[in-house]
Amino acid sequence: MFRTLAFGFSLAFAFQLSILNGSWAGFSLDQARLLSRGGEIPTAEQTAAEVLVEELKGRFNIDLKLLGEDAAEDLPLVVLAPQGTKRVGSVDVPIRDADEFPENRAEGFRIAMDNSGAQPRLFILGAGGRGMLFGVGYLLRNLQLLDREFPQGEIAEIESSAPMYEIRGHQIGYRARANSWDAWTPEQMETYFREMALFGSNCIENIPFQDEDYSPHMKLPREEMNLLYGEICDKYDLDYWIWSPAEFPLDQENKRQELLDRHEKFFKECVRLDGVFFPGGDPGDNPPELVMPFLKDVAEILHKYHPEAGIWLSMQGFDREAVEWCFEYL
Repeated sequence: MFRTLAFGFSLAFAFQLSILNGSWAGFSLDQARLLSRGGEIPTAEQTAAEVLVEELKGRFNIDLKLLGEDAAEDLPLVVLAPQGTKRVGSVDVPIRDADEFPENRAEGFRIAMDNSGAQPRLFILGAGGRGMLFGVGYLLRNLQLLDREFPQGEIAEIESSAPMYEIRGHQIGYRARANSWDAWTPEQMETYFREMALFGSNCIENIPFQDEDYSPHMKLPREEMNLLYGEICDKYDLDYWIWSPAEFPLDQENKRQELLDRHEKFFKECVRLDGVFFPGGDPGDNPPELVMPFLKDVAEILHKYHPEAGIWLSMQGFDREAVEWCFEYL
């Protein structure tokens, strides 16, 4: 399970890794360079490198320069790569193949120090872009805790971890309600999403349609922020789904079609969407005989634009007979 330790904001930067035998003075990120894969790489992998550079600069005034794949043999290196990568530039990556290691499980990561060469190398290896982001997050959260000695000539394991739970996130609404974030700017929203990812979250839920009340605090129209959520989630590889009830009888054909049209417009414009969560009740009071055909229509529209997205149905408010009807339908 991911640990959630507070950031260390001390400017007396504590990531100095001393060696007992004095063969090198230590590993200091303000002297190191960041080595990552070049070419066409997944967005979240690129984001992981950007986040590490930006957060070190913003929080610690550490200027970690990105090398691409051009390794500098005379400098300490931070090597950021997907687990299973054998080589980045001229640098061999240590690989542990067994399934028991966290970096080989979904969204896991590994942080290790290699002091066998002329200069030390700190490896951040992740199961895909998410794992790499979580590895970067662990490092940033724990820099002040890593003042420790590493034996020369060995791979020293600093941390490896994989999440215990598959779904880790919460609802972040943008509407005129007390449990929403309607006063936040796009920059504040992205910062929050980023920090959720750095602490191990992997999903966000939004409420794009319910309520038409105007909020004087909004910095963006609601429709624009709903789409921006998808862009930010895509950048940080966070699952993005929406909570979308039907607050009218679904046998009212005109309103039913209007809601389907509204869904389609959003689906078409949103760059990323992983699911639609439909509450059977609270709000809404439709029987499953109307709900399930409606969701079938929603799914057909959804898959035109997001083929891998799914439909979630909450059966809150359904009695036993209605629940059994749903299972028989499925």
